[in-house]
Amino acid sequence: MNRFWIALSASSALLSASWLMFEQIQARSWLTQPTKPRIETWIGVLDDASSDPAMRTEATRNLRRQGDEATTALPALIRTFRIPELREDAVAAVSVLGESSVEVLRQATYSGDYDIRMGAAMALGRFGAKAQHAIADLEYTLGDSKYVVRREALRAIRAIDPERMTGYVPLLLRVIQSEPVFYRRWEAVALLGEVGPAGQIALPILAEMQQQWTDHHSGFDRLILKVRVKLDSSLESSRD
Repeated sequence: MNRFWIALSASSALLSASWLMFEQIQARSWLTQPTKPRIETWIGVLDDASSDPAMRTEATRNLRRQGDEATTALPALIRTFRIPELREDAVAAVSVLGESSVEVLRQATYSGDYDIRMGAAMALGRFGAKAQHAIADLEYTLGDSKYVVRREALRAIRAIDPERMTGYVPLLLRVIQSEPVFYRRWEAVALLGEVGPAGQIALPILAEMQQQWTDHHSGFDRLILKVRVKLDSSLESSRD
């Protein structure tokens, strides 16, 4: 009986060692695979709605590590903008694919899917001045029906060309002061918080408005205060 258990233990140890060796060989095989097959695999993971969310997240991060070698993944990454929990990683991956992806992102700002329009604006902002020729598309996007898309377009324009912000402040103030539809005034105030130091000229008007809306059930005065603090902070940062 003892011989049986000794033999069984030895067999189990041998099996474990063999399996470990097999896993190590597989890992080395994966690492030495050409980049292209790996990229295609990650694209497949992204496009498979049944994939584990953690695997899809890892796929976007792996694609980001490949830099512009992963250009073929651009369409899949743009489709991934539709998934809120993966959007940030997908945007980060797109932003390292090279300037050639800017043209594709410009087209994506006209997508029928607002999540894709939003993600495209976010990604264009990551390119900074290199996306200068996307300004016209982003300015068109400022008229989007979705506030989140307008917000990201404004943020992108600020990242690409901060000097343009001074031109948007009067337009936003006009909406804030004369727009009859309340939620549009609300959104214009929120957008004003995205213009950075250029919003300095709006501070006196915002202070007056805050007084007018004090303790209003909508909380509009609190939003105005939040934007004033944000603008003050951006001014302080610009002086440093």
